[in-house]
Amino acid sequence: DPTPASRTWAVDTSGANVTLEVPADDALTGDSTPIFSGHASTAAGDSATVNVEVYRPVAGAADELVQTRSATRSAADGSWSVSASPALADGDYVAYATQDDSNSETAYSAPRRFTVDTTEPGVTLTSPPVGHLTNDTTPTLSGGAGTAAGDSATVTVELYAGSGVS
Repeated sequence: DPTPASRTWAVDTSGANVTLEVPADDALTGDSTPIFSGHASTAAGDSATVNVEVYRPVAGAADELVQTRSATRSAADGSWSVSASPALADGDYVAYATQDDSNSETAYSAPRRFTVDTTEPGVTLTSPPVGHLTNDTTPTLSGGAGTAAGDSATVTVELYAGSGVS
């Protein structure tokens, strides 16, 4: 064919880029309303809205969407942040940040896995017994500590001068 038909098209490789930087991957938090934050694209046409989708992993099934939060990214540097609301129950979660670009394509951040654990570890002080008076300047202290997943292996004891018990 001496005059073949021609077609012209453009390939858009400049889609939005969104990151979820906080919480850190595999983080353990005692805050049931953790802050999610990161950076998003600021190119012309990129949405100023960043959505954070928080899922509860379900073994052998699709993860359960727990909440979607929205934040407005800074026009200057693309930073954004939003807190979980309502409070998350204790357990494991996976979060993603999303941002739409000028072509209505959605960019996804890498997933962040984190655990909410608001249960305080069970710490006891058994020796010396409550109300025990001593003139020993180096008394032996003993007791027990929590052994649940996420509990620290270290216990800190603070001693105060005085006669009051609290």
